[in-house]
Amino acid sequence: MFIDIITIAWGKEYIDKYFNNLIPSINKNNLENFDKIFNINLVIPYNDEQYLEVFKDLITKYKINIICKEQNKTSTKNKYIEFSEFIEFGIGKLSLDYFIPLYPDMVISKNFFKEIYNYYSKENYDLIFLPCPRTNLDNSIFDKTHDDWNSEIKLTSYILNNCHTKMDYLTWNNKFYNNSPAWLIFKFNKSQLYYCFHMTPLLIKKSILQNKSIDESFDTYVSAQYFNYSYLVINNSKNICWLSYENSIIPENKFKNNRNLLKSFIAFKIINNKNQQKLGYNSFFLSNDNKSIYINYIDKLIVAFLKISLTIFSFFYKILRFFLK
Repeated sequence: MFIDIITIAWGKEYIDKYFNNLIPSINKNNLENFDKIFNINLVIPYNDEQYLEVFKDLITKYKINIICKEQNKTSTKNKYIEFSEFIEFGIGKLSLDYFIPLYPDMVISKNFFKEIYNYYSKENYDLIFLPCPRTNLDNSIFDKTHDDWNSEIKLTSYILNNCHTKMDYLTWNNKFYNNSPAWLIFKFNKSQLYYCFHMTPLLIKKSILQNKSIDESFDTYVSAQYFNYSYLVINNSKNICWLSYENSIIPENKFKNNRNLLKSFIAFKIINNKNQQKLGYNSFFLSNDNKSIYINYIDKLIVAFLKISLTIFSFFYKILRFFLK
């Protein structure tokens, strides 16, 4: 085996999602000899072992390695920090050099592992990034009676048609844009452009995180560390994609019609360091159509505008701070 798959789940809801949706999408893949290349691991709290009983046949069938960790029930840390701590614990129990981190509420596309193996075996990157859009939960996507239920085409269409409200908060041409761009999304006709400054890691060399203390969200941490390593940002959903899902939510009033360029730049500088900004300039094109010259020009214009605007904003911000001393 070459690559570990590691997923963190706690509580009955997420463990059910892991076995009912993520595992079937892992199983439905186009890579031959999957078992000889990938090893599946699930990290859970000790107290949640009870929820595995109904899935014991699946655990045996897919040779899932269960790793248990003590969970601090009185912890005031948010779920993203806890996820990072579980990841740290999990990779300490694994022996392989590379791993793929997956969330339990994910679905991955049919060529997912085939593409990863191609990148891994030919290019030998330390890090590979792939934006993971969040969608509204619609059980129609989980109709597994169709052989292509998790094809790249199906998942891309699903994402485009079921963008979660939280993604709307990050979409510039949406009335719910909230001026806090850890991600920046632009919607076009049947396509989307993503600029992800806190990018979702797809494949990670384990030594990057060994003996490191992660005191922030996993994606944020890795997005700030990538520059020391060879890395790739996958730029379109044609051959590989994934999604996460949760129930839709009604946006709060404070998010409505709140777009403000100055607030966005201030938030952008606070949320994203220079390394994350540079990473985010690598766009991701989500569409079932080929990327047109028109979209290529839009992409270049957006990146140029961001770079020039941030340079100008930083200059005047320094002057302002000088006079306010």
